[in-house]
Amino acid sequence: MERLARLLNDRNSIDKKIGEIIGRPALTGHIGEYIAAEIFNIALSYSTSEKSLDSYFQSGVLEGKSVNIKYYTVRGRILDLTPDSLPDYYLVIMGSTTSKESFRNMTYPADKASVHLFESSSLIKALNYLAQSASLRPQSKI
Repeated sequence: MERLARLLNDRNSIDKKIGEIIGRPALTGHIGEYIAAEIFNIALSYSTSEKSLDSYFQSGVLEGKSVNIKYYTVRGRILDLTPDSLPDYYLVIMGSTTSKESFRNMTYPADKASVHLFESSSLIKALNYLAQSASLRPQSKI
């Protein structure tokens, strides 16, 4: 317990320093939003509680378009979408793929292995099409 307490104290100190840089609590999502904003010239919204909206692109062909930024430290199979309140784009930063079957004794390193940009309405249409196609397939008997 003493070792864990010392490590948590260290972690709190590091999180405080990260929070001073990003201007928000050092949570994974906030860190990802800060990184994306710096790299892609995105102005983060003042509020962190706006539904499906983190910010707007400030330059380039997407200037003025809304974006929801997602940061997953490990590549997974889930993307958190809000179909009833879509931004113009989803910008997704993902870490490396894990080969483990279980997450027990696994760490989630804060790396960035890939970045993906999805136009929201096209993404939702494609997902709806895939879901409908899957429901039309004959079910195999067990």
